[in-house]
Amino acid sequence: KYMNSILATFGSASKMMAIKPLSIITATSVYILIYIGGVVARSGLGLSAGIEWPLPSDGLLPTAENFLEYLHRALSGIVGLLILTTAVIAYRGRNWINRTALVTSILTLILVALQILLGMFVLQSYLNPIVVATHNNLASLIFATSLVTAILVNIQFKK
Repeated sequence: KYMNSILATFGSASKMMAIKPLSIITATSVYILIYIGGVVARSGLGLSAGIEWPLPSDGLLPTAENFLEYLHRALSGIVGLLILTTAVIAYRGRNWINRTALVTSILTLILVALQILLGMFVLQSYLNPIVVATHNNLASLIFATSLVTAILVNIQFKK
């Protein structure tokens, strides 16, 4: 019965199993994004691409001066899409996926939407320390929820 439900939802078992590597790639990408954000902050490059958002003030291509900040912004868009894709697959498979994994994937999506807005506010506040700290803490929570999603999905589908 469950396999028929899965196949009806995704069309094939291979699409259903895509959530395993996707969840790991997503959590890993969140971690890498946090690391790059830390490098940007410690290097004093947080405003190197300007306060314009989401695109840097210099346009679509990075310059030597704003490369790290540009990379952080570009990677955040990619990570956002990975989180969205993970949540969509989890939601579409809500009849078969671990309930907690479904909740954490949707929670991660909600948190990343807040993080996007907060990232904009970080720039527009000229790196206000309280806003930056909140941004960093929310990033850690996003990593935690994406990691829990990955762990639960991979335990559920360990074969």
